[in-house]
Amino acid sequence: MTDPQPTPGAANQRSGRVQAARDAIEETAHNARETMEQSYRKARAKASSAYAGAKDGAGHAVQAGKRTARTAARKTADTVDSAPLAVLIGGLAVGALAGGLLPRTRREAEVLGPVGRKVTGTATAAARAARTAGKDQLDAAGITTDNARSQLSSLVEGVFRALAEAGNAATAEVKRAPRG
Repeated sequence: MTDPQPTPGAANQRSGRVQAARDAIEETAHNARETMEQSYRKARAKASSAYAGAKDGAGHAVQAGKRTARTAARKTADTVDSAPLAVLIGGLAVGALAGGLLPRTRREAEVLGPVGRKVTGTATAAARAARTAGKDQLDAAGITTDNARSQLSSLVEGVFRALAEAGNAATAEVKRAPRG
């Protein structure tokens, strides 16, 4: 048996179907490419927008941080100018606290132990001497503990009297004011 010869109509029909399939595939590929390009453009735009927003946000945060740092520096300088002794004492306290919290190594104890004991002894003696000298000066000026309490009490009473009188004067003035 031999294969039957395809008829020209059947060949044309198959060729038309093949061409239609090719056209459909090309159209589908073209549509997929367009959809992909649109998605890419949208994603790129969103990423660009997010980047710009993050960049602006970071810039604002940096500026706010700089303003806060300037304010803190100004306040610190004002505090140092107005109360240098308090700042010195506070700094010593923070340093002592930090030093107390840090762990000691065996080598530090070996090397710095004698020095630490000497510094502690000297600081204790200096504090005692300062206390004694201060107390002597207060005694020489006639300022005793009882005297200081009495003066403070008088001061507080005077402030309260002044506040009460100021309140009474303001109330009297309001009552005298014409109504209308």
